[in-house]
Amino acid sequence: MKKSFTLLEVIFVIIISSLFILSSTLFLKNMALKNDSVYKKREQHLDLKSSFVFIQNNVKEINTLNFQNNNLYFDKKLLLENLLSYEINKNTNAYTIKICLQLLCQKSIIYE
Repeated sequence: MKKSFTLLEVIFVIIISSLFILSSTLFLKNMALKNDSVYKKREQHLDLKSSFVFIQNNVKEINTLNFQNNNLYFDKKLLLENLLSYEINKNTNAYTIKICLQLLCQKSIIYE
């Protein structure tokens, strides 16, 4: 009787520890996937911000911006790649630029 009770305890502990390990593994997998998607979105956001700052600093040469093959070029040099869309409009003393990447779009007004 004592041995059967000990065996039952061992089986119970193995089942509980297996459930704990399984749930921990699933939690870590989901956390890693979410972290990866957040990282990609933050990276694209940073790329957009730095591109807008670059364009603001070179606003006098804004006419050299060129969008072709889903890439944005500045003076024939690659500025951003894998764009979904690019739009620029000139107002009286400012440019409105809208750039869309896979995960986000951003619009900025750049003054001359």
